[in-house]
Amino acid sequence: MTAIQIHPQASAELEAEITHYENARRGWGSLLREDVLSTIRQIAVFPRLGRPGSLGSRRFVTPRFLFLVHYDFTADQILVLAISHPSREPGYWQSRRAP
Repeated sequence: MTAIQIHPQASAELEAEITHYENARRGWGSLLREDVLSTIRQIAVFPRLGRPGSLGSRRFVTPRFLFLVHYDFTADQILVLAISHPSREPGYWQSRRAP
């Protein structure tokens, strides 16, 4: 399994969404967290699983909440760049990529 690093802004986005969902309906925040983390674990085992995106990044959709996990990967690391609701502006996270 490949090492996983989650960009600090991606982590903050996830926590904000978890809070939002938990406030909307009790228990949904925990369900969202597990949906995203389960998806990231799948990506760690199968990095090419996600659909190719712009400039070599990939994205994978969580099965339950349909959030997008945007990531880059090398042979030894996966960098999660963004965890976003599909309504977010496409590519807003591109500046997080390593030069």
